[in-house]
Amino acid sequence: MLPRAFATCVLLGALGCGAQDPSQAGATTGAGEATATGADSTVAAASGSSSLATSAATSDGPDTGAVTSTGGPDEPNGAMLFAPDALHQIDITVEDQYLDMLDSDAENRVPCTITYDGTTVTGAGIRRKGMSTLQPLAGKPSFSVKLDETVAGQDIDGIEKFALNNTIKDVTFSSEPLSYLAYQRAGMAAPRAAHAALRFNGETKGFYVVVESVNKQFLADHFGDGSGNLYEGPWDFGQDPEAADLKDLEDGRTRDDLIALAAAVASATPDTLEDAISPHVDVDQFLTVFALDMALCLWDGYTIAAWNYYLYHVPGGRFVMLPHGADWPYWVVDVDPMNPDFRPWGAEYPGGLLAIELTAPPFVDRYAAALRSVRDEAFDVAALTARVDEIDAVLHLADVSDPVLANELAAFEDQVDQPRTFIAERRGFLDMLPL
Repeated sequence: MLPRAFATCVLLGALGCGAQDPSQAGATTGAGEATATGADSTVAAASGSSSLATSAATSDGPDTGAVTSTGGPDEPNGAMLFAPDALHQIDITVEDQYLDMLDSDAENRVPCTITYDGTTVTGAGIRRKGMSTLQPLAGKPSFSVKLDETVAGQDIDGIEKFALNNTIKDVTFSSEPLSYLAYQRAGMAAPRAAHAALRFNGETKGFYVVVESVNKQFLADHFGDGSGNLYEGPWDFGQDPEAADLKDLEDGRTRDDLIALAAAVASATPDTLEDAISPHVDVDQFLTVFALDMALCLWDGYTIAAWNYYLYHVPGGRFVMLPHGADWPYWVVDVDPMNPDFRPWGAEYPGGLLAIELTAPPFVDRYAAALRSVRDEAFDVAALTARVDEIDAVLHLADVSDPVLANELAAFEDQVDQPRTFIAERRGFLDMLPL
């Protein structure tokens, strides 16, 4: 039998599932000139002459309760870069000598110049990303952008790294922003997400979701210290911890923490599980994550598939679970949130082992309480629908004389009521359950 991670990868790849790397922060028009920071950086101010968008969102847009950013000193890093009510304009240029490597190697970065809302950074690094969403340069590739690839500390708006997701599995461009917004409303750390129109070497590639990277900077912002071990799925307990993807191995890291956690899970019975794993994980945080995944029907997250997620070991503390790659919507209203093992990928592909164990007796009442809290606080119909309305308004800022953007906007208009309907009907379904 294939190891689960490999077998799951084969199945999801065949089905087209992506594995990829919200914000209620402020807004910006991105129309003016700016200069990125960084010691000895080679950074030039640009005029922001891109015609991919007609304008940025104004006060006439949807009322979502978002704070308007003026880029002042009190704004957090990334408030403008991830402004959710602007259609950001991105131009990326890669010299001809690096195009073949970029098109054939999705692991290593090549040099690029990027202009983001009028701010130009040279000496950045870029690579293609994704699993089934991996596209050639001739298509619509997703990118991971590292602004400080060659110049330490080089950033835009205080952000050094972010993802540009092609969202080819979600023509509504809303699955990631909605999922991360719900996580944030539940008090969980989650990436911010915005929208952009992207040109690569002068060619319009279309609309993208700009997603905050879960890196040392993100982890330090949320947990006070970003130096702990970060693991990325797919991986599950019961597999060899050496198979887990541990980031920054070059720092001399070991998997001793995950080995200890996996051993605790393997040796425990249902009655001893909490005592066994509590020294290693924040059980209540895990229960909330499982409740969010089930309420949102994140069918390629940890809870349902042990696929897209991060495990972060907070230095001096315990493991927490973080969302990742929620870019393939599963708009199914009547999924039972009490059953993470419903196996939408096939009978041979179970849900996350720890999710199954922590949603069964003797934990079922605590999980139900977490689910009630998620339903009542995070799964707010007005707030989530307002985010879809905001995306609708932002994408309609695009220059529709561009045929690529016009075609994607037409597909969006045809499907955008799907997330709106899901939000309302899924909440109605959750309200009817005897939680």
